Amino acid sequence: SAFIGVTNFANEVKIKDGVNSIFYNIYKWFRDLFKIIGIFSFLIGLVNLLPLGPVDGGQMINTLLSRIFKDQDKAKRRFVQISLITLFLILLSMFYPAILELIKTIF
Repeated sequence: SAFIGVTNFANEVKIKDGVNSIFYNIYKWFRDLFKIIGIFSFLIGLVNLLPLGPVDGGQMINTLLSRIFKDQDKAKRRFVQISLITLFLILLSMFYPAILELIKTIF
């Protein structure tokens, strides 16, 4: 049986003759700079949406829970639970490889 599909696809960028390589390098530097700035901006937006207390996502969850639960103490407890679970999952994802290595060395 044969593989059906696109194989060995390559994208090559070459500078045309007569184009000054200094200007191309400046263009490339700015292009990469804006790409990095865009990625950072996107990631900051994602972190801002996390349901943790001080960020906007936490404020949205807090407002939503205050409207769902008439008892404000119950809404506050649920908000703290959601924030702690989110924080635990973030910390677990950060330290999971180290925890696995520690378990492998012990056992």
